[in-house]
Amino acid sequence: FLNLNFLEITGTLNPESNFDVSSLVNLRTIKFSGNKALSLLLERNLISFPPQITRLVFNSCSLRSVPQGFFAQFRALEDLNLSKNSLNPEVQDEIMQASNITSLNLSLNGSLEYLPARLSNLPNLKALDVSGIMFDWQSGIFFPYFQIRSPEYKRLLFRDRPTNFSTFTTLTTLNLSGCPFVTESFLEDHIVSLPMLKNLILSETGDLSLLARTLISCKSLEKLTLIGDLPDNIFEIFLPLLDAGLKHFGTQIKKKPASIFNF
Repeated sequence: FLNLNFLEITGTLNPESNFDVSSLVNLRTIKFSGNKALSLLLERNLISFPPQITRLVFNSCSLRSVPQGFFAQFRALEDLNLSKNSLNPEVQDEIMQASNITSLNLSLNGSLEYLPARLSNLPNLKALDVSGIMFDWQSGIFFPYFQIRSPEYKRLLFRDRPTNFSTFTTLTTLNLSGCPFVTESFLEDHIVSLPMLKNLILSETGDLSLLARTLISCKSLEKLTLIGDLPDNIFEIFLPLLDAGLKHFGTQIKKKPASIFNF
């Protein structure tokens, strides 16, 4: 096993046993999937990792937090997947300790209320997936009896949100599919100014013609994927964006494979 470079553990490990893979000097990827005891194992320090890990996957593990300083041991970590958990916002402070991360997947963590702007200080972050997260765009203000429908008021609230995607200036790939706060005004205020963004994934939302006109301002964008129930004339709607320099336009309906048009 000394030459092993990929290790996947599915199911739940015994929370009373030690799990030591620190001697596997060639191990680069560790994937825990569906391990409901992972949080307890980490708290009890029953798992020993090799320091050269470059990819770490903790998905569907009911993870809420990690021990203080946990990610600091992974100096070579580039790809971190914490999707489908119940992470509290404080875990993002720990993520900051893995300063070499290039890809971060926080998707489907419904307990995350905001994305701290300090995460944008990760100097090498290129890909961010926050799909399926309902960030609190109301900035701590609770309206129990009605919904805010005024675009102008929504725009004002957006500016006060702790989640400010416009500070993530190193991103080349961003997945915002299934995020209900994504509107044309949000894209205008937070996304189109990202200087290196090349790949954007969105759910179909609002006026598609307005969406296309808004994204024309994103000069670096090369690939756009829309997920949802899309009209038959979707290609015609986004033709101006393709004329403006978009190279790849893809659509995806629910779980069906994406259709990609290359230019």
